[in-house]
Amino acid sequence: MRIYDHAWFVQAPMIICACEIPNKAWIRRDDKNYTDVDVAISIDHLILAATGLGLGTCWIVTFDPIATREVLKLPNFGEPVAFTPLGYASDQVCQKRRKVLTEIVKHEHWSD
Repeated sequence: MRIYDHAWFVQAPMIICACEIPNKAWIRRDDKNYTDVDVAISIDHLILAATGLGLGTCWIVTFDPIATREVLKLPNFGEPVAFTPLGYASDQVCQKRRKVLTEIVKHEHWSD
């Protein structure tokens, strides 16, 4: 509960913490470090694969990074980026409220 203050988080049979090592990342010519992008791609693929197998997952980034470092004993050169619990849901999955595509998809140019 120190890392993320929701009881269901610690009830999952497995919790994965995706971490980055910034000094090992690919860096573009303009010095843009792609560690966050690489970690996001990795955990997104993991979540999609788990969902495809019928597992419940949840992308979590609102965690306490200091508590994460302490609890997981992470090395100083690593940085926690995201968590996902994995397991079969104990109850029915709620219907998700999604925005309509016209609210989030823009064609040709941005407009308000």
